Amino acid sequence: MQTPLGEKSVTAREVREELHRVMSQNATFDKKAHDALLIGTTYLDTEDGYLVRVDPETNYWKPMISTAQAYASDPTLQLGGYHCYHGTTLYLDGEPSGVVFFISEDARKDAFTEEETMLAELITHLLSGEVEHKHYETELTRRNNLINILNRVLRHNLRNDMNVIRGHVRLMSDQLQDETSGSIALQKIDQFMNLSQKARDLEKIVRNNAECAERNIITLLKSSIADITANFPSASVTLESDEGATVAVLPSFERALYELIENAAKHGGSPPNVRIAVESLPKAVEVRIADNGSGLSEQEQEVLATGAEAPLTHGSGLGLWIVYRILSTHDGDVEVMTTNRGTTVTVSLPCRL
Repeated sequence: MQTPLGEKSVTAREVREELHRVMSQNATFDKKAHDALLIGTTYLDTEDGYLVRVDPETNYWKPMISTAQAYASDPTLQLGGYHCYHGTTLYLDGEPSGVVFFISEDARKDAFTEEETMLAELITHLLSGEVEHKHYETELTRRNNLINILNRVLRHNLRNDMNVIRGHVRLMSDQLQDETSGSIALQKIDQFMNLSQKARDLEKIVRNNAECAERNIITLLKSSIADITANFPSASVTLESDEGATVAVLPSFERALYELIENAAKHGGSPPNVRIAVESLPKAVEVRIADNGSGLSEQEQEVLATGAEAPLTHGSGLGLWIVYRILSTHDGDVEVMTTNRGTTVTVSLPCRL
């Protein structure tokens, strides 16, 4: 906008349209904020515009963006020489967190009009959304970096160290001839290493950019059943329906089936009895996995349904997290029904026309 200061050759509506155009452009936060402040200085007939963060406890003002060529680290140090000021409080998460203000050395002849004040408030409102988005991106980047660090430690350091510990525990168990204690220790180590592997698998699933392809559900189930019966020889796993249902899925969908069947075989009755059925519906394919165990806890059902956990109420591992993540990428639904005879997990996968 090239409107000279002090000359209102554009209407308020045109200014608002230009402001929304600026805020919707594909540009950096600094560029958007600077252009928005420039629009404000032009329309309000002021020399400079500032966007500052204010610490409510210390009242310290930290400039974020300004139209001024150069400005001090604390704008409050400059305001003594200015006789024109218009400021609007910026709110983040409902709390006052900054100010958007426009200033000039010379005083205005007339007070700011209601229309000018509304424009300044609109600029502040739009900038508050941009500030929140910028903070969200910064926090997301920080958390992702932390996750990457933890995954790297879990993937390399801890797993390698646990392999060393496992070898020494086995050696000590043989030397002390204490099979019971050695067996318990080795079992816990194996559980930890399995959890570590699932954490790595979950990371790969999250980062996977593969595309959907038509797959036969029965073929996927038979592959998972073969692996699980080999790992749990006492478990009886039967596929009660041999219907050839085909649906578009990601390569990771087979992993979701495996985790659900493995969970049923691992936590089933004595001996575990797992029954699997497939049904083709008009707009979906359903896979039902039933066992004769004591049932999933409410916390584990919550993980399957929403992927949510609380610090004091969480699932026992990452398997159900993997299932939730995979099903959510397929827009699939999961339903859990628990009775005194066992648990039935029903996965509904929409058919993509």
